[in-house]
Formats: sequence, structure tokens, C-alpha cells
Amino acid sequence: MVYAKLPALGSQNFPPSSGPWGLVKVRQIHLFFMLQKFNYVIYILIYVDDILITGSSVSVINNIIHSLQATIVVKDLGSLAYFLGIEALWCTDGMYLTQRKYIADLLKRSKMETLSPVPVQWPPTVDLILQMVL
Repeated sequence: MVYAKLPALGSQNFPPSSGPWGLVKVRQIHLFFMLQKFNYVIYILIYVDDILITGSSVSVINNIIHSLQATIVVKDLGSLAYFLGIEALWCTDGMYLTQRKYIADLLKRSKMETLSPVPVQWPPTVDLILQMVL
């Protein structure tokens, strides 16, 4: 994850709509960019003054970070651990995303952390379908 003090949106050359990296804005998510080449893919998510850069090529990610450092103040925070209320748990076969910490903090703030969960019967005729919308 990268921490950066970003210039104001709409200022000169920001966000880098295509720039030297060839980033493509992903549909209606205005601050989510994707760079896809034949041998790698890079995703960049910008939220307020945080930038999340991930992808399949460490060298390309490092090149993007170095390019950003030439323009804005950037601090590389290393591997993703927690971003926008989502915790990233790394394992040998990839990464799991969870909101466990967010929920625990919410329960504590609501003074409900000592309550026990209650099982809920799910109707057997309901099918869950995963639908990705970008």
C-alpha cells in the first residue's frame, strides 16, 4: 500500500488519465484505474489521500511508485494489511479480504462486543449468485 499526499482532483496532470503508464479508468469508478498488458495486470485505487497499487508484476508496481515519487510525496507502506475498513489476510494460496476488525470495532463502539451470535435459518430454496460489477 502506498500513502501519498495527492494534489487536488482536476489539477494539472492529476489523476493520470493515461499518462506515461497507459492507465485506463474503469467504468464509473472514477478513481479506480487498470493497466493490462499481455503478461501482467496492475490495479490502482485512489481514495482521498491513499493509493492502493496491486497487480501481478512487482517490477511494474515499483516503477509506478518511483514515477509517483517524482511528482508527489509518496510513502510506501509495504504489503496491504488494512484499507477502507477491509483487512487483508495473506496466506500461501493468496489473500483473503475480511471486515472482521471493522465489525469488532463497530460492536465495541456500540457496547455489544459481549453479545453472542444467533444462528439464522437460511431458506433452502434461495440461491446465492456472485455478480461482479465494475
